[in-house]
Amino acid sequence: MQHANIGPWEIEYDREATKAAYARMGQDGYCECKSCRNYLANLPFLPEETRQFFDHFGIDPAKPYEISSAVPPPPWEGPLNYQPVWYYCVGQFVSGPESKFCIMDDRYIVCENFEIAFSRQCNWPCEEIPKEQALQLSISIVLPWRLEETYNE
Repeated sequence: MQHANIGPWEIEYDREATKAAYARMGQDGYCECKSCRNYLANLPFLPEETRQFFDHFGIDPAKPYEISSAVPPPPWEGPLNYQPVWYYCVGQFVSGPESKFCIMDDRYIVCENFEIAFSRQCNWPCEEIPKEQALQLSISIVLPWRLEETYNE
């Protein structure tokens, strides 16, 4: 296990075990809605610092466990605030504030438009990472609209 202090959290994680779990995972953390498709369309354009963050923990950003988005009412054009998007890694929560279900009260800004929160509370644990070994990572990220169709179509 590696040790990390990130913002207000102290965690232990296993990058290689997480990477192996993601290699076994399917891609069922999202549906075919425009919001989910736009999230995935943005992945090749993530800033290097955001990509490095995911890679540091062995997380495949193309395999979120759940995607939620906050969309303003129509007429809307512009970036989407995805909050929260859940990922899991093999690890242990050592100390720090708990991120509650669907709420990211205590956030740490990794870089512009990318905030995170850790929790030992696994809302929907995935079978590839047993609940007792899972550390939940909730992210909030603002991404531009990249699909050809508009959100309101």
